[in-house]
Amino acid sequence: MISPPLCPGCGTSRLVPIAYGYPHFTDELKRALEEKRLVLGGCEVRDEKWACPSCENRYPELESGAQ
Repeated sequence: MISPPLCPGCGTSRLVPIAYGYPHFTDELKRALEEKRLVLGGCEVRDEKWACPSCENRYPELESGAQ
């Protein structure tokens, strides 16, 4: 598995996936949010698929070569 790239905006954090929709707050989801392995994007799906948990910038795609 290839790690997501560092945030191009701040360079301090790895990008994490954005989950859209109304979440069911399971213990697993709560842990992922606490550990900053996932960001909630809200109910309206947008083009952004990746977010930086440090600076909160959002990006539509990973830089080429990383997935």
